[in-house]
Amino acid sequence: MRRILVKLALISAIGLLLLPAIVPVRAAVPTYGEEIITTPQEFIDLIKGITKWIFSIVMAIAILFIILAAWYFLTAAGNPEAIAKARQMLIYAIVGIAVALLAAGLPALINAFLGETGTTPTTPTTPTPTPTPTPIH
Repeated sequence: MRRILVKLALISAIGLLLLPAIVPVRAAVPTYGEEIITTPQEFIDLIKGITKWIFSIVMAIAILFIILAAWYFLTAAGNPEAIAKARQMLIYAIVGIAVALLAAGLPALINAFLGETGTTPTTPTTPTPTPTPTPIH
C-alpha cells in the first residue's frame, strides 16, 4: 500500500511540475499552403518561442533530477555509494540549471553590453514648435 502511495505522489508531483509547460499551448494551427513566416521578425519570434520551450523543458528536467537526487539521499540509509550517486546527480542538476540560465540571459547581456535596447528604430519626428506668448499691453 505504501509503495502505491509513493508512486501516486511521485506521479502527481511530476504532473504538477510539468503542468505550466503543457497548459499554454494554444497556438493556431495553420492550414495547408498558408504562409507561416513572411518577415524576418516573424522568424526571430519563432526562434525565440522555440528557445523558450527548450528552456522550460530543460528546467523541468533539472527540477526532476533535483527531486530524484533528494529521493536518493533519503533512501541511501548511510550507503556511501548511494550518497555519492545522489550528490553527483545533484551537482549535475545544478550545473544544468546554471547553464540554462546563462544561455537564457546571454542575449540580454550581449544587448546590454552593446548598448542596444532591443526595440525597433522608429522614424524621427520633428518637434512641434511651442507658441510664443504675446505680450499684453
